[in-house]
Amino acid sequence: MIDAYMKYCAAIFTRYKNLVKYWITFNEINMLLHMSFMGAGIFFKEGEDRQTILYNAAHHELLASAKAVKLAHEMIPGGKIGCMLATEVNDDDKITFMTSGNVKSGQKVNA
Repeated sequence: MIDAYMKYCAAIFTRYKNLVKYWITFNEINMLLHMSFMGAGIFFKEGEDRQTILYNAAHHELLASAKAVKLAHEMIPGGKIGCMLATEVNDDDKITFMTSGNVKSGQKVNA
């Protein structure tokens, strides 16, 4: 699957490298830990070890993202690329990064 994604990335980078400066490998890459089907298309069968499946999927998605970043830097000097994390802004105008079981508050947002 990662090889197919890399072929896709190479095709997109080749076609749009002169038009796009900022790239996202995966949007809200951490959502597969919260909404497994919506975030990564993962459907569990009864009795499966959900945590192992989710963390294996996260591992492979992060690996694919890292390989895409490496390829982009080789093909598009000066291009900016990375993955997007799912976040939310709470009532105290603090940025909250969604993690698996932990909530980390960041800096105050100028809203």
